[in-house]
Amino acid sequence: MRLQTSFFLAFAVATTLPMAITALVTRELIQSEFSDYYEQRLEWSTTVVREAYADLVHDEQNQLAGLCAGDPFLDAALVRLASPGPVPQIREQLQAWAARQASALHFDTLDVLSPDSVVLASAHYPGRRGEPDRRALELAEQATARALLAMVTRHGPDGDTSALTLLTACRAQQAGQELVVLGGRLAGQSVARRIASRLGEGDVFVFVLDEARRPIDDIDGRWERSSRLRRVLVPLVNPDGSAPAQLAIAVDDARELRTVERLQVATLAVIAFGVVISWLLGMVIARRIGRPLARLAGQAAAVSQGELGLQVDVKAGGEVGELVAAFNKMTVDLRESRSRLVQAERIAAWRDIARRIAHEIKNPLFPIQTSIETMRKAYRKQLPEFEEIFDESTLMILEEVERLKRIVTEFSRFARLPKPAPEALDVNELVGSVAALYGGQAVEVATDLPDGLPQINADREQLTQVLHNLIQNAIDAVSGRTRDPPARVEVSARATSGGVAVSVRDNGTGMDPETVERIFEPYFTTKEGRGTGLGLAIVHRIVTDHEGSIDVRTEPGRGSTFTVCLTVEGPPSSRASVP
Repeated sequence: MRLQTSFFLAFAVATTLPMAITALVTRELIQSEFSDYYEQRLEWSTTVVREAYADLVHDEQNQLAGLCAGDPFLDAALVRLASPGPVPQIREQLQAWAARQASALHFDTLDVLSPDSVVLASAHYPGRRGEPDRRALELAEQATARALLAMVTRHGPDGDTSALTLLTACRAQQAGQELVVLGGRLAGQSVARRIASRLGEGDVFVFVLDEARRPIDDIDGRWERSSRLRRVLVPLVNPDGSAPAQLAIAVDDARELRTVERLQVATLAVIAFGVVISWLLGMVIARRIGRPLARLAGQAAAVSQGELGLQVDVKAGGEVGELVAAFNKMTVDLRESRSRLVQAERIAAWRDIARRIAHEIKNPLFPIQTSIETMRKAYRKQLPEFEEIFDESTLMILEEVERLKRIVTEFSRFARLPKPAPEALDVNELVGSVAALYGGQAVEVATDLPDGLPQINADREQLTQVLHNLIQNAIDAVSGRTRDPPARVEVSARATSGGVAVSVRDNGTGMDPETVERIFEPYFTTKEGRGTGLGLAIVHRIVTDHEGSIDVRTEPGRGSTFTVCLTVEGPPSSRASVP
């Protein structure tokens, strides 16, 4: 993964993760706050509903108590009932009075009872006048002290109907007479609306439920619409401990939900905007930091391949700019250091070569000197075998002189090796033509040359010398091999990422590590008495001048492989001798 991409991803994760966590935490906090508000709203509504119901009962009791305590007509009726004589007219007047009072006080039921349970007047069921009603009297006795809920039958245009009614009662006493007044309001939507009005908001619903938890008088269907809401039930308990009805409270949270949703959407929008901005900022920062570093990494890789003249031309500030400047200074220092090192290596190499040449020249001089001294002694003494000694000595001198000549020739070739004169070469054609020269020898020289190899720029004459030297060394390495498989030398070529690689492989005995380490040193040879030790040194020099590389791999008992790697571009085209 590229540095710029890695930096951007790291920056994106570092910014997105906290924002995502913030979004989740904010969402949970909003929901928690809303849930707490909803719970508090329900708790407050429940308290208000309880108080409103208690106030409703109290108002109903006060209204009825005021009727019994201070109504002039009721007091006059009690006096009339106490006087002797018939009272039918009084009963008619009580009926009319009950109807008026029920309408004025908004009572849905109103009965006037005698102490012996006879119905004297009934605003909601006039037909019951004159009939005894023990149940009504019992309800009145219970409702005198505390309001209660009970089923009451009413007579209307559609016939008799029973409905749950909130009842209160009072007793009117005058002139030794007593009347019981039992009044009530239907425990339906009218009661629910009066209670809900105390909440002051339109988002709280109040319902009166029967014992089966069904809404009483739910005409507009609000109970069904509130089914998704959480409900709180408040039982309405009678004096005897029974609970014939319940108040259901539901808070409509639609408005709060919409507010929460809008808040959450706004929060997510802000966070998303922040993420986008942070990503864009991350891309800009990653590009400003990653691009110079990527260029620096590429240049560093090129420097590691030996291109020490490179400079990173990137404008950057801060630590990155300092790093680029330090890198550029490093390449300059490396180039200067390499120049000094190359100069030092050249001096050391020529010193070593001079020492080796002196040694190689000194070796033939001793037998030459010895041969001359022998001839001089034999000549002075006029030995009879002088001619034989002269012949042997001169032959020895000629051999050593020839050896000196060969040493000087090889050194001259090594010392004055010209720079390459590159031209376009077909590698397959060059390798094939050189390998063909070794046909018919005792050692088989095979080739493996695939089609489609790219052409390279190289000095044909010098590469021919390289191939001759490597093939001849491989043939020498397998000469005299008697074990199976038979001696074999294989020359192959293959394409590489930037050029061509040519390998020369033999199945000889291989080389030890010390030999491999010194194989390209001038005047190092394993051919005692037959080699000058400059062949592979010249090969290495030619390959280096072509800006290529040569590698040797060996396996003891299985042979060695020399691989020459050359680039398509090849060496510079100048052709000048190296002193």
